[in-house]
Amino acid sequence: MKPFKRQPEPKPETPRSYLEEMERFRVVVHMRDGSVEGTLSHLYPDCLVLTHAFYLEQGARTVIDGEAVIERVKVAWIQRIGIPEGA
Repeated sequence: MKPFKRQPEPKPETPRSYLEEMERFRVVVHMRDGSVEGTLSHLYPDCLVLTHAFYLEQGARTVIDGEAVIERVKVAWIQRIGIPEGA
């Protein structure tokens, strides 16, 4: 007869951070050297990734081809400006 093997306790689900809740939203990432507007598509410990992004400078919007990867250490603050993409 096999000994009874106890099942591990399920780990409680960790709540998502506010920044994680903003994934897929249109945001403006403000940095010391400028601002970037785009859809927050991915969050990593060291950076944010925005798609469909524009560099904002003195009222002008310059299209950024591909993805904009912004180091978190450069971020001053983030402004949510729209609803989630696909909603």
